[in-house]
Amino acid sequence: MLAERAGWECAELANWTLYAARAKTLILFRCSITHAEMLSMWPTSFKRWLNENRSRLVKGANSAGRHVVNDAIACQHLPLDVESWDELRERYLKEFAPGMYFSENEPMARAFRKPLEKWANERTASAEAEY
Repeated sequence: MLAERAGWECAELANWTLYAARAKTLILFRCSITHAEMLSMWPTSFKRWLNENRSRLVKGANSAGRHVVNDAIACQHLPLDVESWDELRERYLKEFAPGMYFSENEPMARAFRKPLEKWANERTASAEAEY
């Protein structure tokens, strides 16, 4: 159920593990988004922006802000196609880090929201400049 909610595929291999055959059930998760789809999402993604602006973002950030930037860049589950804070909370934070990030009152949630809003503002300004 978790894989389905996160948009992933799941396969169960009964009586098999990476360590000892027939010992347990191995459960494999795989992202259901194709490589071509990921490539098309990458140029405008929040994750790419974080990578490109990492030094600027962590330079003026407090400890929570640095953690958020580094965690988001390192996480393989962060959707590349999120557009807003509400969508990020619903599709990512609710499933993968509910205790630290989901509640609006949590310091880590506020620290996560700050770079996302900065990214959204820069995207809007860039789109308006092109227009």
